[in-house]
Amino acid sequence: MKARERSARSAIGNPQSKGPQPAVGDPQSLDAVVDRYVRYLAAERSVSPHTLAAYSRDCAALVDALEKQAVRTASEVLPGHIVGFLEEAQRRGLSARSRARALAAVRGLFAFLLREGVIARDPSRELRRPRLGRRLPQSLSRDGVAQLLGGTDTGALAQRDLAMVELIYASGLRVSEVVSLKLSQVNLEAAYLTVVGKGRKERAVPIGTYARERLLAYLRDA
Repeated sequence: MKARERSARSAIGNPQSKGPQPAVGDPQSLDAVVDRYVRYLAAERSVSPHTLAAYSRDCAALVDALEKQAVRTASEVLPGHIVGFLEEAQRRGLSARSRARALAAVRGLFAFLLREGVIARDPSRELRRPRLGRRLPQSLSRDGVAQLLGGTDTGALAQRDLAMVELIYASGLRVSEVVSLKLSQVNLEAAYLTVVGKGRKERAVPIGTYARERLLAYLRDA
């Protein structure tokens, strides 16, 4: 990343920085240390181009935020500066995931500078990562389930797969429980399975008509 490359500073911070500038050639200047870090990531860590570009933007955005607060060198950065940078990112609407990535980039930057002896303390060390919300899994619609179970392939493997899917869908069994089922655990006459779950605990699981038919079709053709 070239020093003063403003196009890389659009991820979080304001690109119009008006803070005082460090002396030209200062090895502790914010632009200089970010350039060193990005070159290190590219040459020694072999990060992907996508990660490299994202970390470059995040670090450059941090530089803009620091310059607005008259912070000119890496050794002047305090934890509060980084917290303010992340809070401003949140106010601007950046997601928790994007802010977590920005903090990871900033932590990597200051950990690198500490190892290199550029700074004596890491201002990002005690900062907590933004809490990420868990994404709910997408469920199949009724039409999707019908399409999944209504395949026309009549081969042995297809019959096996359909029987497994029907068992999972109809009985709520875990995939691992279905995969580990043995014939001795299947009672088709009484229409139930003896399932061994967590902790080696056994339980009886009833199976419906469709699941029973799928199992019969598989066992008949296997």
